[in-house]
Amino acid sequence: VSVKKKYNNFLPNLNVAYDLNDDVVLRGSLAKVMSRPNYGDMSNYLWLGPQTLTGGGGNPDLDPYESTNLDFSAEWYFADNSILAGTLFYRDVDNYILYTTGPETHFNQSTNTDTVFTISRPNNAGTAKIKGFSAAFQQTFDNGFGLLANYTYANAEADNGDPLPYNSEN
Repeated sequence: VSVKKKYNNFLPNLNVAYDLNDDVVLRGSLAKVMSRPNYGDMSNYLWLGPQTLTGGGGNPDLDPYESTNLDFSAEWYFADNSILAGTLFYRDVDNYILYTTGPETHFNQSTNTDTVFTISRPNNAGTAKIKGFSAAFQQTFDNGFGLLANYTYANAEADNGDPLPYNSEN
């Protein structure tokens, strides 16, 4: 079996930086991005468990993740090698991938009959919105010591109202 995929994505990106003063930088970014599925997820493999009537496989029809990203940040360089920064972000995601299970009929070599198996495969699941912020702090101290801390909050919701899978809110 041979499957060909071709992507013709126009991925514009606009980045703007403004020095508010010697110590503060404001930044903004608007970008269209994409990420191809894992090659293993796109392969046309299939495994079957004839005793449990389960199985799994790939999906060569997967489309890449696509997202429109909007970011605004402020950075305060309050001392040498030190920064306090904050970012607000928004992501509009299309074609995120989930593993789903469903019935498929395959030949069962144990019984020599066509049998319905419950098969797990990756599928494009829909769209989602991600809104959040991040904060970062870095400061150096005497004798080569320092502190680096960051935090991110991401509220992600799929188009059906469910939380976005694999998203860590904090």
